[in-house]
Amino acid sequence: MAVQKSQVGLKTALDRLKIKEEDVLNAYVIGSRLWGGSNQKSDWDLILVVSNWNGKATIHNAEFDATVFSEKEFHSKILEHAFFPLICLYIPESLRWKEKIDPRRDFKLDHVALRASILQETDRDWGMAQKYFEKGNVDRGKKTIVHALRLLLIAKQLIESGDVQDLHVSLPYTMEMREIYDKNTWPQFEEMYGPTYTQLRDFMQMLE
Repeated sequence: MAVQKSQVGLKTALDRLKIKEEDVLNAYVIGSRLWGGSNQKSDWDLILVVSNWNGKATIHNAEFDATVFSEKEFHSKILEHAFFPLICLYIPESLRWKEKIDPRRDFKLDHVALRASILQETDRDWGMAQKYFEKGNVDRGKKTIVHALRLLLIAKQLIESGDVQDLHVSLPYTMEMREIYDKNTWPQFEEMYGPTYTQLRDFMQMLE
């Protein structure tokens, strides 16, 4: 049974995911509700920080998908500039469902560390996108291309201004992808989006 938007909140999500609310230190909404392009049927993607967590790293139940960190791991990943923990520092208040511990503790933006983290993840994403297309999973391939571009675009904002001023920066690519019906091969999409990916990647490479 789908949860109505007006009913959705931390308690609803945790009940579905079978996590005790008192164990949750921080909770953030990510996914299309953060990046833009969500609708009433969109899943709820969450990042949860749970005290003494030793369960699965990802949990799914109905329309809720959560990536779960222990407090120690969450803090460590932020200092490493891993994208999803790092983006929690810039999520708007309306999507910060709970924040008991300060994610900015001991954090200082390091361009070199950011470069290394983002390039590693986007190189992996770009390769995965090609594999999805080759296996006929076009929708997944499209989403993975957008994700790679999103990471690079947000990292560019952080490098240029020290802040994330536009979390919807990848939305034009998302909307454009939804209107492409006459292309379904990797060479076609690589021709369309490869130059942008390369340009953004070259920008990051200049930080060496």
